[in-house]
Amino acid sequence: MAFSGYLIRIGGQDEFFEHYIVCQTYKVSKKMLDYGSFRDSDGVLKRTCLDHVSYIIQFDIKPCDNTKLAAFMAAIKNNFSVPKERKVSIQFYNAEDDNYITGDFYMPDPEFPIDHIDKTTNKVYFKQTTIKFIGY
Repeated sequence: MAFSGYLIRIGGQDEFFEHYIVCQTYKVSKKMLDYGSFRDSDGVLKRTCLDHVSYIIQFDIKPCDNTKLAAFMAAIKNNFSVPKERKVSIQFYNAEDDNYITGDFYMPDPEFPIDHIDKTTNKVYFKQTTIKFIGY
């Protein structure tokens, strides 16, 4: 299936995430996995590639306040199948194959740099932040 108007879908939600993603930063890496690859006595690489492919999804989210960030994170956390692993199922657009793939990913600990604090509204404002998902 070719592009259908969204980049990622988690828990049936895609439009929600589009409000946060900086689309120019969205990228997917398709990692071919080797098993026991080696160089022979002539230095020629002998590869044994596995059928399983691992993906990495990475994008930035727009600057936002703590309320919007909490909603973004809740939309992900509420779909963790294994919370302590931060494991989540994601359907994502893969430009290399111009299609959608569904897979299980873990979310490495995100870091949210603060831009400023507004004491009059009791809000914390965060800078643009990178979010990453690594495939199992």
